[in-house]
Amino acid sequence: MAEISLHSLLGISTSFGTFQARNFIVHPSGSLVYSTGKLLIIHNPETGEQRIFPGHTQTITAVAVSPCGKYVASGQDTDGAGQSCIFLWIYESGESVVLEAFPSGVRFLDFSPDSHFLAACSLTCGLVACWSCDDYTVIGRFTAKDASCNTFVAFGQIPMDEIKKPRPSMNFVSVDHNKIYNHLLVFNRATLTYEMTTSTIAMPTTGTVRTFTIGIVSGDFCFCGTPSGELCVFNLKTSTLRTILKYFKCSVTSILLLQESRTYPVVAECYALSSSDGDVIVIYGQDMLFNVVSDLSMESSSITCLSHCIAGTCLYAIVGSGAVFRFTLERVMLQGDLARQKYDSVYLNKRGNVGELPGQQGFNNFGPQDRKFTVTPLPKSDASSTSANLIVGFSLGQRNLVFSFPTLPLVVSCSLIVDGREYLVGATQSGTVQVWHLLGLGSAATRDNPTSLIATMQATSASTAATAICALEDTIYVGFNNGSIAALKLVPAAGEGFVLRKLFDVPNAHRAAVSALDVNSQFLASGGADGGIFTYSPSSGAYLAKITGNFCHIFSVKCDILVPTILHASFSEGYIHTYDLKNAAQPKRLKNRQLPGGSNGFAYAISQVPVGRYELACACVDGLLRFFDFDVDAPVQAIALPSSVFVNHKGRYMIDCNDKVLISAGCETEGDEVIMSLVCGADDWIPADTQFCNGVNGASVWLSKLGSQVVLTGFSGEVAVYDIALQAVAGTQ
Repeated sequence: MAEISLHSLLGISTSFGTFQARNFIVHPSGSLVYSTGKLLIIHNPETGEQRIFPGHTQTITAVAVSPCGKYVASGQDTDGAGQSCIFLWIYESGESVVLEAFPSGVRFLDFSPDSHFLAACSLTCGLVACWSCDDYTVIGRFTAKDASCNTFVAFGQIPMDEIKKPRPSMNFVSVDHNKIYNHLLVFNRATLTYEMTTSTIAMPTTGTVRTFTIGIVSGDFCFCGTPSGELCVFNLKTSTLRTILKYFKCSVTSILLLQESRTYPVVAECYALSSSDGDVIVIYGQDMLFNVVSDLSMESSSITCLSHCIAGTCLYAIVGSGAVFRFTLERVMLQGDLARQKYDSVYLNKRGNVGELPGQQGFNNFGPQDRKFTVTPLPKSDASSTSANLIVGFSLGQRNLVFSFPTLPLVVSCSLIVDGREYLVGATQSGTVQVWHLLGLGSAATRDNPTSLIATMQATSASTAATAICALEDTIYVGFNNGSIAALKLVPAAGEGFVLRKLFDVPNAHRAAVSALDVNSQFLASGGADGGIFTYSPSSGAYLAKITGNFCHIFSVKCDILVPTILHASFSEGYIHTYDLKNAAQPKRLKNRQLPGGSNGFAYAISQVPVGRYELACACVDGLLRFFDFDVDAPVQAIALPSSVFVNHKGRYMIDCNDKVLISAGCETEGDEVIMSLVCGADDWIPADTQFCNGVNGASVWLSKLGSQVVLTGFSGEVAVYDIALQAVAGTQ
C-alpha cells in the first residue's frame, strides 16, 4: 500500500485583508508558534520538529501564548454563518476548546499575566471580549465606537499590592481611534465572579488625528504605536497622554517589554520597537524620558512583527521578504542620564524637516535617537549583580536566519533536479519565480540547516499571474495569464549560491492565458485558454508548429515519456487528443477520445505511467480517475471516487504519478480537501490511502522524483510535504 503522512509544513500567514496578522509568537519553552492558512504550527527551531494543529475552518488571523506556557490561543475569520471562533489549545496535549467570538473575524488576542484570562478584539464589528480560561465563560464584552480602528488588546502586569491576593484585580487595554479603553477585571465577592468595567483615556484635542497600530501595557503606562512611526505614552492611572516620540519614518509594527521577569515595572525598563520599513530599536526609559540603547536597519525589508524569547534572551523578527530572523540580546551596562534635548527651528531645518510640526506628514524628527546611552559590555564579575547603581539594558546583537517561507502562494509548482539535487520551483500571482531546497522544507529547518530560498526572480510585471509551469534539467518554463511564456535558467553564483537568469520570452504565445505547459528535449508544448496548442524550441523559444487553433480551453498537455514525438492534450469539452509531431510542419492527430461526461467530465489533469498498459491517467471532474492504454480508445480502468468525496468544479483536480504510485488532490469532503494515493498493481490500480489536507486548498501537487515524498502547495501560501510509505501488496508490479 501507499500510506500518506504529513511530514512538514512551510509558510506563515503574515497578512489578512488590509492589516498585518499577528500570527507569530514565541512560547516560553523557546518553540515558535505561528499559523499558515487554517493550520496552527509549533516549531522547535533547534531540532526542526513540528507539531501541526488542525481544526480551524477559516483562515487563522491571530495567535497568542499564555505566560505560563500551558495554553495557546488562535482566532479565525468568520465562517459561513457569520460567526468567528477562538480555539484554546492545551500546549502539551493538543486538545482544544472552541469559544464563540464575534460576528466578524478575530483581530488580536492576549492572555492575562496569570494565564487565567484571554482577551480578544474583532476585525470589523468593534467588539472586545474577555473569557475565563478555567471555565470558558465570558467575563465581559465591550463595543468600540469606531470599529475600524479596534486594532489590539493588551494585558498589563498585576500590581504588587494585588499579586498576593487569591483573586487579584488586573486590567487590559483596547483602542478605538483616538481613545484608549482601560478594562478593569475585579473579583466580586458577592457573586464569586469576575466583572469587567471600562474607562476611557482620550487623546488631547490638538487637531491631529491618530490611529494606533500596536501597543503594550507596562506598569502604569500604555505604549501605542502609530502609522506615522510615533510612540505615544499614556498614563493609565492619571488617564493622560504623557508624550509622543517619533522614532520611525513608517508605521510602528511591534512594541515589546524586554523584561527577564514578569513583575510589575516600577522603574525604567528596556523596550524593543520595530517599523514597517525595517528598523529595530531598543530604548530605555520611563514616563516621558527615553533614550536609545541600540538600533539597526534591515534594508529593503519590512518587519511584520517581533517576539521576545525570555528563555533564550533573543528577539525573533518576521520580515516581509519571507524570513524569520533571530537577534541575540546582549546584556549591557547603561551609562548616562535620561535627558531630553530641546530642538529649535534652526536645528530642525538642518535635519531637513523644513519646519513641519509633529504629527504632520513629512515630519522626520529623529531627536530621541540623537541622545544615546553610552553602552558598555557587562563585566562577567557583574553579570549577576543586583546593585541598585547598575543599570542593565539590552543591545541588539548578531542576526541569524531561522528559516524562510513564501510570502505569496506558489500557485503553480513542479520539481527541478540539478546535479542530483531536487528543488521545489514555484511561481506566484505577482509574476515571481522561486526555487527552494526540497529537503530544507518545514521540519528540516533547524539552527544549522535553515529552510532557504535558493533563488528568486521577477519574471514579468507584478500584475501578471503565473498559470502554468514545467522544467527540464536546469531550465524552468513559466506561462502567464497574459499569454506569454518565460524561460529561466538556474545557474551557479558566487560561492555555493544560485541565481535565475532569463533565457528568452515568448511574448504572444496565446491570445489568452497559458493554461498548460510540458517540455522534453525536442519541443516545449503550450496549451492556452484560447484553445490553441503550439510548440516551441526549448533552447531558444523559436516557434515550431501549430497543433490546434481555436478549439476549446486546453487544461493539460503531456509529452509522451516513451515516444518523444507524441503529445497528449485534454480539452474542456471532454476530449483527449493524441498527436504525432514527427513531422513538425504537419502534426498528425493519432487519437480522438471523447469522455462520457463531455464538458461536465473533462480531464483537468493528465499524467503518464512509464510502464504498463495503464499509461495515461486522467483526473476527470465527474469524479472518475480514468486510465487509457495507447492502443485502446476506451478506458481500460475507471476508479470512482468515494460517494462521500465530490469534486469541486471551481477548484482543481490534480494528479501526478510514477511507475509505483499515483497521487491526486483537489477533491473535497465535509468542507476539506483530501489527498489520495493509489498503487500500481499487476492488473489494475488499487486505491491505497486518503488523508484530509487540514484546510490546505491545493494549488499544485507533484511527486518527488528522487524520493518517496509528495509536495502540495496551497492558495494561502502553504507548502505541505507528505511522506509516502510504500508497502508491498499482492499483485503489485
